[in-house]
Amino acid sequence: MMKAVGEGEVTITVNAAETVNYKSASTDVKLNVKERSKEKTDLSGKAVLYTSVTTYDGTAKEPKVKVMVKDTLKENVDYIVSYENNINAGEGTIIIQGIVYSKINTKGYGKITYESDNNDIASISQGYLNTYAEGEVNVKVTAEGDNNHNPASTTLTVKISDTGAAICPEVTIITDETDSNILMQDIDYTVEYSNNVNVGTATVTITGKGDYRGTITHTFSIKKAANKITANKRTYTVVGNLSKSVTAKISAKAAYGKLKYVSDNSKVVVSSSGKVTIPKGFSGMSTVTLTSKSTKNYSSASCKISVVINPAATKFSSVKAGNKKITLKWKKNRSARGYEIQYLTDAAFRSDVVKKSVNKNTTSLTLKKLTSGSKYYIRIRAVNKFKYKGKSRTIYSTWTNVTKSC
Repeated sequence: MMKAVGEGEVTITVNAAETVNYKSASTDVKLNVKERSKEKTDLSGKAVLYTSVTTYDGTAKEPKVKVMVKDTLKENVDYIVSYENNINAGEGTIIIQGIVYSKINTKGYGKITYESDNNDIASISQGYLNTYAEGEVNVKVTAEGDNNHNPASTTLTVKISDTGAAICPEVTIITDETDSNILMQDIDYTVEYSNNVNVGTATVTITGKGDYRGTITHTFSIKKAANKITANKRTYTVVGNLSKSVTAKISAKAAYGKLKYVSDNSKVVVSSSGKVTIPKGFSGMSTVTLTSKSTKNYSSASCKISVVINPAATKFSSVKAGNKKITLKWKKNRSARGYEIQYLTDAAFRSDVVKKSVNKNTTSLTLKKLTSGSKYYIRIRAVNKFKYKGKSRTIYSTWTNVTKSC
């Protein structure tokens, strides 16, 4: 990118570094820059923002500003480019000339055409004279005529004074391949922002500087930032107790603000710090909803944590062997809805496992038709079957093992 900041001649040296296949090389390009118009260009209405909505993050927002003095410049329409000594090694010259438009007002019958005798000084299209350099040009104007009038033509001599050709302001403010005519901040204009930290409507003010005058004001929106809740686990598994309440701690935090905890099970109580308290003798499930309120700069957030409370373990109170049988007894477990007993002669419970299921009111069971003299491995666990949120659920206590021979 190059910007002309004064009148005079400048030489630009272009270097190409040596590569595997090519030697290094350099050449000089000479530019002649003439003084541009002293009249300042009004910037009013000639700025856009690259974004009109941004998100709060606690820092000042300064969206990029694009200031343009013309929608689009086109070669051979707004300017022409020519080159000198640009083939052989040595000093070459690039000449960029701005085009000035003048209107030739003519009257005639039928279609009117125009023809310049020197397109290097000025060309003409649809009555508009495009001037490129000082000099004199003859313009032939022809009217084709109509049913009532004969064709006619005349030649006008136009004298063209200094056009300010070489590099016009629009050409010098090209900044990249896609956005032409973009001015440079702090050289052509200044930018100031206000109310650009918190959520709401912020303002950017662009003020002309140097060769530009006028003030442009744009607004942009700062929207609320998303508030995220981070939890170490989404499911907590707790073992119930028959003689005392048990507790668990939900580990979670919000990116901003305090958390509120709400349990969907009245028996499972959650404090404001996330401490879960389960009463003695209870087993089941609960969903705890964590929420963080919406604030000035953050949106609300929520997440759900599942708490599973397994039944307390059941122990045998009596194990007695008889003739090819073993009688088992246990105390009633009020956190259970039934019991599962398994037995076999393999301590690892790998094969030929015999299973027995009994209801919550049963507290004894006799294992019959056993092999005399064999050692049996027996275990029991509490079972809780229930419906939660329309689905059937089954949860278990841990196993309690005994060994007995008959």
